[in-house]
Amino acid sequence: MSRRPTGLGQTLKQKLSSLSLSAAAAAAAQSNPTSPRSDDSSSNWASSPISGRPSPFKKGLFGWNRKEEEEEEEYIPTQDDIERVESCLDRIICQAGVDFETRPMVVMTAAALPDPRTISYDLLLVRILAHLDAYVESDYTVVFLAAGGRHTPGWNWVWKAYRSLSRKYRKNLKKLYIVHSTWFSKMLFSLAGAIISPKFFRKIQYVATLSELAEHVPLVQIDIAPEVYQIRENLKYEQQITIPRTQHAYTFGVPLEELMGEYGENGGIPRVVKDCAEFIRECGMEVEGIFRRSPSSVLLRQAKEAYDRGQPVSLSAWGDPHIAAVLLKKFFRDLPEPLFYEEMFPIIRKCPIPTGNPGDMATINYLREHILPALRTDAAEIVFSYVLR
Repeated sequence: MSRRPTGLGQTLKQKLSSLSLSAAAAAAAQSNPTSPRSDDSSSNWASSPISGRPSPFKKGLFGWNRKEEEEEEEYIPTQDDIERVESCLDRIICQAGVDFETRPMVVMTAAALPDPRTISYDLLLVRILAHLDAYVESDYTVVFLAAGGRHTPGWNWVWKAYRSLSRKYRKNLKKLYIVHSTWFSKMLFSLAGAIISPKFFRKIQYVATLSELAEHVPLVQIDIAPEVYQIRENLKYEQQITIPRTQHAYTFGVPLEELMGEYGENGGIPRVVKDCAEFIRECGMEVEGIFRRSPSSVLLRQAKEAYDRGQPVSLSAWGDPHIAAVLLKKFFRDLPEPLFYEEMFPIIRKCPIPTGNPGDMATINYLREHILPALRTDAAEIVFSYVLR
């Protein structure tokens, strides 16, 4: 009988165990000052894109890892390090209300992970754990959006992150939903379950689409990064996201009085109007073609549907003022009753054209005295005043 080649017939757990032991042995040999070292270690180092000095990160099998010194040195972050981490932290991890069992729901987004050559992942880990501390004293749920990431943390960092989790983190975690799992995330959590803690592995649930996620947690509470919606991610599996009817909250095509109340008593300005106006005011005033050029139709549809589902949307993460401008136009275009009815057109045509002179109040006075009073409802007057401002 011929001998079976080595490696064939091994179970996935055995293969993952071998891979884990190999990685651990390599890490131990690397950190042992008496172990042989290659003289050509400089080939693993990258130049710092900021200072031109040797970067404190090196390329490893599982991504970029922070340099491990033969003599351990205390890492003291600079103010720039702290500011860079804080600038991306809110996109990486956030609390999104509670799940269907009223447990705090923490959302982590792989697409927001920064380039580890420019940001200290050690400091990032400290800030992530500090964020989690507010929820781990009792049961909590984690949703990990694994798709769309351009940067993958190194295995050493992931192992350090797991070791940093005290018992309360692991014990009180009741469910970990992994959405759009990648090869790296599957291997990582399979190792954690098969090698480190089988009990932890049973808390993991892989989710293929956002519609499937909506069956387990309130999707309307999650601010989803635009990268997750892309064709190579969620759109690869489903053309439209569907959620239970009890979670639906339409925005487009709904009368103003229904959205905000007759006098704005039901929440005031509709959220999509407020978000778009603030983002255009901040980032779009000098953009050429604003209110004229069209953005990506795919992203525009995803943003519109997110608002219709009642989800929070951070337009700054989408990065395109044209999306905000077209969303604002579409909101008014889709109103069942138009803001300006036909009888108003002669009044609008008489409005003086702004001269650009700061002291010229003719246009503003005409809007106040003639156009705003001509609107049919108080809700229309409130929204139009807000947009003009």
